[in-house]
Amino acid sequence: VQYLLEVTEELEDLSVLLTETCPVIESIILYVAWVSQEWDERAPEQVPFRLLHPLLQCPNLLELQVDFVIPISLEESDVRAIHQAWPKLQVLHLSAKSFTSESSGMSLSILSVFAIYWPPALRRLALFCACDDVPPVPTDQKTPIRALDTLGFGSAQIDRTNVPSIIKYLGAFFRIRKLVANPLPWWGCESSPFEPFGEIRMDDPWRQVMDAVEEVTHKASGH
Repeated sequence: VQYLLEVTEELEDLSVLLTETCPVIESIILYVAWVSQEWDERAPEQVPFRLLHPLLQCPNLLELQVDFVIPISLEESDVRAIHQAWPKLQVLHLSAKSFTSESSGMSLSILSVFAIYWPPALRRLALFCACDDVPPVPTDQKTPIRALDTLGFGSAQIDRTNVPSIIKYLGAFFRIRKLVANPLPWWGCESSPFEPFGEIRMDDPWRQVMDAVEEVTHKASGH
């Protein structure tokens, strides 16, 4: 579904419509475009996930992908709600391909919340995170390490000095078969946050993160 948005509240209206007309829907892929051709005073820095809360009434959901130029923000309560409402969810993509500043993304700490309130069927996750502030790994961590087929960071960028701490943080919570990041602005509707968009440069900091995270998973699998 492609949808032109005039104000962000229309996203909630669309969610209500989908819930009422297709309560047993299994896959939702939305390409949401901002009507204005310019960033104006109506364009927020983030869109709260609560605007999608009506979709939590669709218990059979296997896939939710929302392409939006504005980052979608998640609170801990949202992740708990996802965990409870969508036990079959396999794919979750929330505005990973935003072309706004990465400082507008949600905190990386949301990944530790997902590790606690894990949708049991989740295999592919793509979010737009602010990677300039890496949280410390809890010293008393008892959260199970979760397996992910693909973790996508979309168009988020990282500073080379944060590479070691990001590798440590991700390794504390996940075993990731493939990590995808494309530090380019807005890839377009035809691209997926779960597949590389062209070849990432060898000197890009994400390359080091990808190689390290995938190597840990490879060793853990015994291959």
